[in-house]
Amino acid sequence: MVGNMKSESRKSVKIIWVIYGSILGIFLTAIAYFGVVSEFNSAPIQFVSLATAYIFAGLFSGYVSDGQVFKEIGIAGAIVTVVTLFFILAFPGRIELSQSTLLFGIVGSIILTYIGAWAGENMQQDPELMNNETEIGGFRWNWVVVGFVLGFGLNVLFSIILAPIYTKDLTISFYMFMLSTFLTGCITAWYSPGVTIKEPALAGILAVLLEWILIEFVLEISLTAVVLVIGLAIGFILTLSGAFLGEKLQKMSNKTQ
Repeated sequence: MVGNMKSESRKSVKIIWVIYGSILGIFLTAIAYFGVVSEFNSAPIQFVSLATAYIFAGLFSGYVSDGQVFKEIGIAGAIVTVVTLFFILAFPGRIELSQSTLLFGIVGSIILTYIGAWAGENMQQDPELMNNETEIGGFRWNWVVVGFVLGFGLNVLFSIILAPIYTKDLTISFYMFMLSTFLTGCITAWYSPGVTIKEPALAGILAVLLEWILIEFVLEISLTAVVLVIGLAIGFILTLSGAFLGEKLQKMSNKTQ
């Protein structure tokens, strides 16, 4: 009887998390779109900002929810996509809604919301996900992915979405990049069970590589090999340092419980 109730509960949709995810997603999407559209006259940057909003909407929803809410996040992601299309049509920026762009945006937004939700469920330390956790090659790869998603999202948030606050000053932007990278290691290590040091460090390197790909091939801004190597080194060192702090904070919080 109890097993049937649990099974039925898992099959049903929890409307509260659909509403929460939709409101949060619309709020973050509005900040990302309207904050960037007037400052950056670039469709790729606007796309990346919106992608980050979807990731964080899913991440926060997955983290605060009671249990796994992937169905609810998918529905919320679809609702937010419709509202985002309204933003783009009503307040035009550089994004042109061709059929291919529309299809890519709809599918991509839902996938990104799911990815964020999965990362949030891991940070919540969902028992079902933790039981399926495996270590391959000395790495717990789910936490590498969580750190990568978090690192990319934080870097875009600090370097692009919040850029209008500090008027796109390159020096401040660099400091923001360093802060976001450090926070990636700290948060990943703090919210992961056990000792998680090398996973955030690897995630930091992967996040920097993805950003280099976006800068080099999407924004078409050429960076020298020296700049790339320095960026990778900074990403590794700062995420590693943040991970050490995160582990310390985790131990302190465990002692107080």
